[in-house]
Amino acid sequence: RDAASGAAKKSLDVEARLSEARKELREAKTNLAHAEQSLGHERDRRKVAEARSEELQSDLTGARKRVKELEREVSKAEHDAHHRATAADNAHAAEVDRLRKEIEELKNRPAPTPPISPRKAASLEETAAAEKDRADQLDRSLATQRKQAAAQLEALTASSEECERRAQAAEERAKAAETKAEDAAKAVAAAEAKTR
Repeated sequence: RDAASGAAKKSLDVEARLSEARKELREAKTNLAHAEQSLGHERDRRKVAEARSEELQSDLTGARKRVKELEREVSKAEHDAHHRATAADNAHAAEVDRLRKEIEELKNRPAPTPPISPRKAASLEETAAAEKDRADQLDRSLATQRKQAAAQLEALTASSEECERRAQAAEERAKAAETKAEDAAKAVAAAEAKTR
């Protein structure tokens, strides 16, 4: 009877422990399901966060690219504005210089001459005609003097050539006389040698 009572008590202890173990297993499975669910949610959130991060990175890259484009556009606009301002300054300076020169020319321009009377115009025409006649006479005189000078030059050239021919002939005659004198001296020397 004691052995049966002990076995029954042990059996109850085993069932109690088994029931406790099953309870812990159920709780563990429940906790595991919750953990898996939380993990799934966390993974989903991570995927969403990663996708959002990629989207933000793409937006950041696009923004940086746009900033560089805007910087280039601003730099070009500043350069164009400076170029236009410089061109405008140069044009303004050129216009001011042109106006100053025009004013200076107007200041230095001689006063308009009064109209010439018919009598004065006729007198000027007569004077001009007389001067023209005088110029024509001077031209004719100059042409005559040129012809005379050419004739004199031609005569002088002919005379010079004649003088040159005469000088050459005289030089030839002098050489012939010198040769004759040398021959005579040789003959005298030969005669003296024979006399000795």
